[in-house]
Amino acid sequence: MNENFEKPSTAAIRTKAPLSKRSIFFNPVFILAVLVGGFIVGYQIFRNTRHPKATEEGAAIANQEPDELKPVDVRQQEKPPEWSGVAKRGHGGSANRTVGSTPSGTAPAPAPLPAESVPSQQIIGQLAQVDLSKGELTSEQAQAMAQNLKKLAQQGAVAVPAIREFLDRNQDMIFDDVKGGKEVGYSSLRAGLLDALKQIGGPEALGLMASTLQTTADPREIAMLARNLEEAAPGQFSQETLNAVRETLAQAAKGDLGKRDVGPLFQVLQSLGDATVAADLQKNAGQWNYYATMTLATLPEGSGVPALIDMIKDPTAAGSGKNNFALQMLAQISPQYPDAAAALLEQAKLNQIPDRAWRQIATGLAGDQYQFSKDLTDGSVPARSLSDLKFYHIEYGNQNFYSTPVTMNWQEEEINQRRALIDKLLAVATNPAAAQALQTARDSLVNPPPQK
Repeated sequence: MNENFEKPSTAAIRTKAPLSKRSIFFNPVFILAVLVGGFIVGYQIFRNTRHPKATEEGAAIANQEPDELKPVDVRQQEKPPEWSGVAKRGHGGSANRTVGSTPSGTAPAPAPLPAESVPSQQIIGQLAQVDLSKGELTSEQAQAMAQNLKKLAQQGAVAVPAIREFLDRNQDMIFDDVKGGKEVGYSSLRAGLLDALKQIGGPEALGLMASTLQTTADPREIAMLARNLEEAAPGQFSQETLNAVRETLAQAAKGDLGKRDVGPLFQVLQSLGDATVAADLQKNAGQWNYYATMTLATLPEGSGVPALIDMIKDPTAAGSGKNNFALQMLAQISPQYPDAAAALLEQAKLNQIPDRAWRQIATGLAGDQYQFSKDLTDGSVPARSLSDLKFYHIEYGNQNFYSTPVTMNWQEEEINQRRALIDKLLAVATNPAAAQALQTARDSLVNPPPQK
């Protein structure tokens, strides 16, 4: 040990007096720390004031839906990449996040296909090798792909193992947003393969469609599979379909599906027409108010009317505008269902309808009628050449739909029914906003010309 090294004595340590409180407050380091801390706190307060989304209150404001619908020129949808991961659901009701292709080294090698399925595998290989990186398909490429999908379906049941092998990759090629892609005839490669299964038919194809329904969380796939299974075996897969819709909506509500449009799932609920569907729709109305409300209004035999009436009577929504669209949907279907008309009249008598809601009720009676796309498997809509066709996009929940003029396909009897209801509402409504909106709606209801 170095003997020249001397430890400080205990006495020396003790003689070092502690800083007084006065000296702490006048210490430059302390003053600088206080100034920096004050600046940070002040900035956070300023930021939360200027950017309310950073606060809980701001997040609620961001999630509010518009009081009044405004049409857009085209539906704003996020364009998918050339190869898109396929959203999956776990077995037994668990939900997994969206996945793409399986990472190399983690998945077992696929089992060898039967010899008779190799030609089908080669056809699928040719389809999957088409280069979409340039964002377009030539007419020749699109026609060749359509022809290959047709040839695949013609292979019959021997093609099912090859189709299963591709579906198990959890990948898809999207044609929708590729120039010339619509000439293929399908929105994606998986959609073409699922349609091939429908054409093949038989127990093998039916089994693969059913197993795919249990795992996919892609809304358009679920809708396509629901339709195909119902056509092949009416009623046999209704419960499986309902489970798939419920699980996928739960997954979407947590944000696991990104910005995928879940509209096709609500159309599946619409087509099922089960008595339990109304409860599912009410449950999901907070996240997808327009989709849920439109579906309730179009359930068979008016089975969604009681739920719509509950929505407009909800005291927590009074004056907030959240139930305005439910009022509009009740007005839209009131000639078909007396309970809907009676509920509107009751709310008017009780003066429970906000001024701004009257414009939407008038729209429901005599204006535009809101609808989903006609074909829930490919997203097609009526011809855009219709001058009065309007498209709507709601950012919250990525809800997309269209409207057509109310008198487009009506007969004189239905127009007269709507006029009669307007007259009853005019008789009980007490505020000027109601009178003006209703009178404008009545004046716009013109009988159609007699059919030749």
